[in-house]
Amino acid sequence: MRSPFSFINKQLLFLHTFPFMVAGVVFVYMRCCFAPSQGGAPLPSQDVLQPDMAQGEYEFVTSAFNTDCRLVLFGERYKVHQAYAQCSQRLFALHNTLNAFDPNSELARFNQAPPETPVPLSPLFWRAFSAASFAFQETQGAFDVTIAPLMHFWKEVAKTPEAPENQGNPLEERRQRLMEAVGFSRLAWDDNAHTVTKPAQETQLDFGGLAKGLALDILRETLAEEGIEYYYISLGGNTLQQLPPNHPFQNVCALADMREGQEGKEACTVSGTHGLCLATSANTLRPIAPASAPRPMGHILNPQDGSPVAPPYRSVTAVCDTGWRSDAYSTAVFVQGAPLAESLLKANLAKGFILLPADDSPPLVLGDIQLLP
Repeated sequence: MRSPFSFINKQLLFLHTFPFMVAGVVFVYMRCCFAPSQGGAPLPSQDVLQPDMAQGEYEFVTSAFNTDCRLVLFGERYKVHQAYAQCSQRLFALHNTLNAFDPNSELARFNQAPPETPVPLSPLFWRAFSAASFAFQETQGAFDVTIAPLMHFWKEVAKTPEAPENQGNPLEERRQRLMEAVGFSRLAWDDNAHTVTKPAQETQLDFGGLAKGLALDILRETLAEEGIEYYYISLGGNTLQQLPPNHPFQNVCALADMREGQEGKEACTVSGTHGLCLATSANTLRPIAPASAPRPMGHILNPQDGSPVAPPYRSVTAVCDTGWRSDAYSTAVFVQGAPLAESLLKANLAKGFILLPADDSPPLVLGDIQLLP
């Protein structure tokens, strides 16, 4: 039988394959696939919601933010299923708020709103926007959710890289014009009214580097409200673990090798991760143009000059107290490198970073975390 800790994520491995079952643990696997447009998961059927007091370890799998979302919850059967129902509802509420590809989402409506007009945000959208504001300030502009126009621009360039307008000076002129609509500091917002004003019609937001990290925070809050003390959450390259005492994997987490053709292989194992949020950014995941394309291009962009990033890293992992910071910081350090990581550590905004070089050089580990042999 497949253990809840045997799976391997493309971006972040939880641990080595778990070839044995913990004695005395009851394992129930429920696979739940919900369409994001439905706004959440239905409550479990009544036969599931019986007052079963048996302690167990339960895994739930669903899909949001274009990735598998896995929750392993420890506790009484009845409480665990009730907690997952609440987690699912809040997870999809955030997904449906920040889904730029859904024309009915709040983010899509904001992106289509006219410029110079204050747009009121819902409490959930305002929370995401506030986190993005802090991330922009703390990373000195290396993380910026206003890069959406640049994402669209480079995707179009990748389709016809040989076109005259996508080469040389014409390309640079188009990029420079587009940069006039990019920059978080160009936005105007009212902290009391919770409104945001765009400077130009082209200005659009993209929360792809923040949403899953924020989801970790929301899920942790939900589990605390539901009385679930121990759990493991994986949202693609974003994980949070708070496992029971003496659990064999209580305080360790393994990172995947993100180089092309190496997906699924373990790169290194990190200790000191209990109760902390980890996020990994890598350019090989969902690239704008694959390595086989005439003009290969990763999806991580430098918001300060509008160009695709090609640093000497295969991946950057950030370890923080909060999920949204780990998500934003992993992207920002991928853009700016070790000096930014050291600055964030000095300001006590992060716990640690793991920078994996593009070649076979040893990982660069910064902060209060360690690699296991």
